[in-house]
Amino acid sequence: MVLGICLRGREQLSALSHLGNGFGQNKCTIRKRIRVADNGRLLMPLRMSGNDNVHSGFTIIEALAVVVIIAILAAIAAPVWVKFAINREVKAARDQLHQGIRQAQTQAIARRVAWQFSVRESSQVEWAIHPHTEPLSTVSNWQQLSPKIVVDWDNTSSSDQDQVYAITFDFKGNVETRSIITVEARSGIAKKQCVLINNLLGRTSQGQELPALNRFGLECF
Repeated sequence: MVLGICLRGREQLSALSHLGNGFGQNKCTIRKRIRVADNGRLLMPLRMSGNDNVHSGFTIIEALAVVVIIAILAAIAAPVWVKFAINREVKAARDQLHQGIRQAQTQAIARRVAWQFSVRESSQVEWAIHPHTEPLSTVSNWQQLSPKIVVDWDNTSSSDQDQVYAITFDFKGNVETRSIITVEARSGIAKKQCVLINNLLGRTSQGQELPALNRFGLECF
């Protein structure tokens, strides 16, 4: 067994003088852990760690409590993070469509001929810009959006040509009518985003889902 022994007095100090030098004369100056055999014979001194009762590590209950806390925090944070990530993807899709519309308008003005921005959806949403006179069957430069994105056709207004929704700019970059294209997450957990053609001059803007329909009856503006 291991005992903490405090030896006092000259006789005890003399008996243990082999353990070290520099002991006091009349007061306790030795405090060491000494291994003592069952018969009381001193075997060897042990080094002190600075604390007589040193305990390290965690109990099983403490470890389980930490795991439970981490699981609860993860359950709270995960849906928030997923919604944030999906929101970013929907906004990125809206930005792509907006850029495509602007490109079609620019091409129409630069080439002095009508150009078209087209959107279609099968398993995935795709868009393309091309001359208005080019048959859709020959259009090859389709760009895909994220597979997590779909078009909200109930809140999309544009001309319908063979299951392809199109916006056509004339050689001046103007359009025949105002229109809107709305995209949303396939899971429906993010706000809808939209691109609007605001006037006949082809001015475009970006919008997002509103809490309620506005005075124009639009859900996204």
